[in-house]
Amino acid sequence: EAARVAMLEEEIAKFRGERMKVEKVRSQLEEEREKHAREVEAYEKRKYEEQAEFEEAKAEEMRKLKRDKRVLDKQAKAMLKLPSKQSRTQVDALEDALKRATEQMQAREARHKLTTERLRSQNRELNERITELSEQVRRLETRQLDQWDK
Repeated sequence: EAARVAMLEEEIAKFRGERMKVEKVRSQLEEEREKHAREVEAYEKRKYEEQAEFEEAKAEEMRKLKRDKRVLDKQAKAMLKLPSKQSRTQVDALEDALKRATEQMQAREARHKLTTERLRSQNRELNERITELSEQVRRLETRQLDQWDK
């Protein structure tokens, strides 16, 4: 029986050793699991932060692209509105022609105004002359009639 007690105590010691190994492995596994959980959490946090930074950078780039597009569209419209050298030359030539035509028209109007004034003056003078002559004819007729009556 002493041998059996010794054998049981040996088995108990063996089980205690194995139990300690199991506890040690379990403890190591728990530490590894916690470490892994921390790493996963850190990875997820880093992933979220990087995703947020990426989205912010993407939004900033989109704003820049839209602003650049607006600027380019404005410049394109301005370039379309600007006359080319040939059309500018044509516009200048047409403006010069218009200026000359306007000056000629003003000169013609001035001549016509002078002519109109001269003709009105002549008309007035001729009407006065007609009135004078009519008066003279009337007087002469009256004189002639007076002479016949005598």
